[in-house]
Amino acid sequence: MKKTILFIFSLSLCFATEGFQIETSKFVKKLQHKYKIYTPEDLKRLQSQLNPTDRSNFIMDMNNLVGKWKMNPAEVGAFVTVGTDQNIPNMLSLMGMDTANGGISVINSEYDTELYYLVYGDLMDLGDEEDEENRDIVEEEYTYGPRIGAYLTDLDPTSGTIYFDETDTTATITFIDVPLYDNPDALNTFQIQLFYGVNKIVITYQDLFLTGANAAEAAGGLAIGIGDGNGDFTNIDLSESSGESFLVPIEGFSGLNELDMAYKKITFIPNDDFSEYSVSADTVSSLEGEYINEIVVEDDGYLYQALSSEFVFYGEGWDQIYVNNDGNVGFEYGDETCVCWDCEDGDGQCAAKYLAGGSGSSDDESDDPDFVIMNFNFIDIFSFLFGFPIDGVDNPFMVSVFVDQGIVLAQGLTPFGEEPDIFSSNADNFSNYVSVDTNNYTVTFNYLNLYDLNGSIVATLDGSIGPKMVELLAGIETKLPSMFLEDIMENEEPTYTNFFEDSTGNEISTYEDFDAVVTDTLEFYWYASADSLYIFDFEDYNDQEGDWDSYFYQQSADTLIMSFKEYPCEDYSAYYDSMDDCVQMVADSMPLPMVSGLENVNEFYMTGERMMTRVSTVSTTPDLPTLPEKFALYPAYPNPFNPNTSISYELPTDGMVYLAIYDLMGRKVNTLVSSKIQRAGYHHVTWNATNELGQSVAAGMYIYTIQSGKFRQTKKMILLK
Repeated sequence: MKKTILFIFSLSLCFATEGFQIETSKFVKKLQHKYKIYTPEDLKRLQSQLNPTDRSNFIMDMNNLVGKWKMNPAEVGAFVTVGTDQNIPNMLSLMGMDTANGGISVINSEYDTELYYLVYGDLMDLGDEEDEENRDIVEEEYTYGPRIGAYLTDLDPTSGTIYFDETDTTATITFIDVPLYDNPDALNTFQIQLFYGVNKIVITYQDLFLTGANAAEAAGGLAIGIGDGNGDFTNIDLSESSGESFLVPIEGFSGLNELDMAYKKITFIPNDDFSEYSVSADTVSSLEGEYINEIVVEDDGYLYQALSSEFVFYGEGWDQIYVNNDGNVGFEYGDETCVCWDCEDGDGQCAAKYLAGGSGSSDDESDDPDFVIMNFNFIDIFSFLFGFPIDGVDNPFMVSVFVDQGIVLAQGLTPFGEEPDIFSSNADNFSNYVSVDTNNYTVTFNYLNLYDLNGSIVATLDGSIGPKMVELLAGIETKLPSMFLEDIMENEEPTYTNFFEDSTGNEISTYEDFDAVVTDTLEFYWYASADSLYIFDFEDYNDQEGDWDSYFYQQSADTLIMSFKEYPCEDYSAYYDSMDDCVQMVADSMPLPMVSGLENVNEFYMTGERMMTRVSTVSTTPDLPTLPEKFALYPAYPNPFNPNTSISYELPTDGMVYLAIYDLMGRKVNTLVSSKIQRAGYHHVTWNATNELGQSVAAGMYIYTIQSGKFRQTKKMILLK
């Protein structure tokens, strides 16, 4: 009996630690994607943003402002006066940015250490919710339309080449030497062909050879095949298929399976009513078809392609496809999503679920940890990933607490590629040795034992940890801890500000919008006094209620700091029942968690400080933008929209331009640009959801088409009401 209990206990530990490795990997991946930390250079960027600046040599001289400046992250602070005494958590100590209150002792036979940093999972936005970037996967519930997955993992199309070529009978999408995003040496070459008329699909692989343990090379898992979007899939060894028919033929495999697709051609042929597809495999010596028309698919993006003929897939006809950067072809708007980035390496079962459009959750999957407790700060998580030693920490150690599962898991962190030591608590001990106060964000251990895979006690946790508190006294203004806005802190494209000698200027920002890189230019007037900088937007110049924005500035040879004070709830009474409601709105929308939950607020204002780095010292007139190299039509922004949206396009040469809006029946709704010659360059036009008579149109999907010479392209947008 004793042996049986020990066996069951050891087995449970095995499953727990195996799952923990998966959850820890996902936890770290989500942090990486959230803060865009993929290389040591990204880490250095983040660290430099958090370091204070020496201002001993700063001066204020308006003549030195002229030039081009690169904008760095904005540091935001908040000042609050309340009517009653209260204490609120210091949010920085709940994000692992500052030490917490108390600590957890880790006692084991090799070393003792103290954990004094705390991360609250919900605050870090690590739950199963939609990512604000292109990697917007909802794990718990998501659906995709019909799609083809030739390599459903995480490729990096910034190198390698992708082609889209068409004949009268075939559309061919070819990926040549495209590496994994985290392994530039893992090159992938494969091809997808759509045969019009017969509606046959052919996927041909040149160098995909993943067998046994090597399947882990498929970062994010691997699933190949086709799916109708209903969430179901069938495991098939596509490399051995010889014409059998299947309802939903999708191949998903993990590291336990073997699949050699090197120089394999997989053919999918539908039956008469498209209820089944026959699947057959052949060995080939090279890719078929032409691949000469190179296309650019941005990383984590997709490229819309119109088809010259209708292709029928699972019984429905399509005249457009979406080419995803990870080797997918989607037949429905929304299939541009980069999928499977959070599947464990080699987990084809997970990848197959995404390909099929099924749920990403399962009974044996864990949530993200509710609390993470460490003996190093949040930034050091990334330091250790890249093998950098952590100053003052000899034995990096991390504990994860899963409240609902009633389990505590721990590991000594090691750089990627090295096996960590995994420890687990006995789930039966959780209620007796662990106390979690979710209201006060406090975790207490009372000599909780951690076990290795053999069931031996290897460490003990003892102590209590929670956030530091900020004391607010009635009637006394209090400065809350400052922080960087997360959306600015992420690794977006740089934003530049130009101050010209003629008192004009512009701010140029670049960002990714689906498959396109969009550049926005905000023009303004400016002047400066000895210590203040005043800016007025061009578009507000004729507005009688417009006003100059005022900034305090300090400037050295190559650094400019602009700061401001803002009262976001100055006119709160017109929109909110109380100041408290307005402050909570600010907390949720900025986001500024430091002011969340404040009560009886009498006064509230924010301060902002943005550091700028000089790029050029002289700029007498606005720089002429570089002309585009090719025609381009960008997705409408915002999309969906109500009631206005902007449509941007690029012209490499002067020419006649026609841009119009159509409904789904093909009827013209409005003409935005009517056959007039426009200069080469960057253009945009706004549509206010009206027809040519100036009447508002109904909510729904609309098509917009641009034509200039031989260039013609169409995209979709959605009007909400």
